Amino acid sequence: MGSLEIDFAESVFIDFGSGKGRAMVMASNDGFKKVIGVEASASMCDISLENLKKYGKHFLVTVPFEVVNMDARDYPIEDSVNVFYFLIRSRERYSKAL
Repeated sequence: MGSLEIDFAESVFIDFGSGKGRAMVMASNDGFKKVIGVEASASMCDISLENLKKYGKHFLVTVPFEVVNMDARDYPIEDSVNVFYFLIRSRERYSKAL
């Protein structure tokens, strides 16, 4: 994310399809104001929250995390969000979503 010309401390990162929270953990290293994950799978949200708690305690992360269990297409994007992350594993699934 080093190529982004923004002030991370004033930026909100959102990961659509956040899975186990890996991208959220990586974003927390950059010092974002807030990190949000949106994931359709409730079990993946639970895993993500557990991973974020473990990581936060171990590395003393102070970035606030939010994990939302819902379809990304239905998530109401706040005006404060200015960094969007999408990891597209299936081109077929992505095409159907559009």
